Amino acid sequence: MYVKRYVLPILVLLVLIPGIAFSQIGGGIIGGDTSLFTFDRTFADNIAAIFGTDGDFHLEYDSANGYLQLGDGTNDFLQVVDDGATATFTFLGAIVATGSITGYLEGASVAGAHTVTTAQAKGGYILVTAVGDVDLPDVCDSATFASLKVVVRDAAETVSVTLANSQEDTIKYPGLSLTAGDEIDSPGGELDELTLVCCATNTWCANGTLGWTDGGTDD
Repeated sequence: MYVKRYVLPILVLLVLIPGIAFSQIGGGIIGGDTSLFTFDRTFADNIAAIFGTDGDFHLEYDSANGYLQLGDGTNDFLQVVDDGATATFTFLGAIVATGSITGYLEGASVAGAHTVTTAQAKGGYILVTAVGDVDLPDVCDSATFASLKVVVRDAAETVSVTLANSQEDTIKYPGLSLTAGDEIDSPGGELDELTLVCCATNTWCANGTLGWTDGGTDD
């Protein structure tokens, strides 16, 4: 974990702010209210930065478990773990937020066969531009409400939505008696679409353009 990526820039800023006490947990006092601190570059010991005269906020590095954590000394709020490539932020309690988050759901434009990713099954949009199978991921072992929309761009691009990765799953579509593992085929029209939601254990509830057909067990 490259802790210095997070800890060192914060400490540089903190030395400019009065009323901050630092301690090395289990290793004695590093310093009090001063403008200069010296730390072991390997961070072999746990380190804590305590903000405010009442110790309202604690920023701690846990060397044994390899994470940086923010709390108030009693309750922990946020934990950051870095494996050297990806930083994972975990909120350890209820989140109250203001403002807005912007962005797009994950989607893909695919020419032919495509295996839907777990990320794309969180409300994603799959635009199919050539004949092929769209394989659903194995994420419907309970009512997870995973969901996605499949859209067929052109009339010539017949598409099968399959359960190649999850043969125990069943697609539930109005008017069809599909069984576990059966695929469902588009009716062959321009902009045919199918919305799928994991509505129950091993069950994808589907609706959209009329005329999708039972394609039998995935081949």
